[in-house]
Amino acid sequence: MLTLRKIFTYAGVIPFILPALFLVAGKSEIYPPELWVNVIITYGAVILSFLAGIYWGLTLSPIGHATKITRFFAFFSVVLSLTAWVCLLNRDNALSLTILMIGFLTCLWLDEYLRRSGLIDRDYFRMRLTATIFAMLGFTAALLQTINGYVCNCFG
Repeated sequence: MLTLRKIFTYAGVIPFILPALFLVAGKSEIYPPELWVNVIITYGAVILSFLAGIYWGLTLSPIGHATKITRFFAFFSVVLSLTAWVCLLNRDNALSLTILMIGFLTCLWLDEYLRRSGLIDRDYFRMRLTATIFAMLGFTAALLQTINGYVCNCFG
């Protein structure tokens, strides 16, 4: 069933996918590849901070107070948002992309913990898994561009 949270979540992966497609297609006449890499890094940092805010919100909720996860999630919330900020300040794009990938995988690990604890449902976890896969594809395209100077010129 298509819900509002699914629509918003899947619309939220568009800024990962479109720049990755431009990188793979080799369409640098629109904007240089470095710009698309920076778009993916910036958006990735924003979304990582957003996800960290979800975990912070959990610590403030009655569910968070009723469980032993409050400190655990408060810690990860702050670390993830600060990590995202550092990725924006860093001039090494490959390092920023790698850190963002680790951050997104950490969020997926935290979501799996919440799913196993019964605090989020399986449908939400599947949606987050799918969105994380798309984000990882965008990060991977940007990382290949950064390391190799190109992803590929598949269509040109």
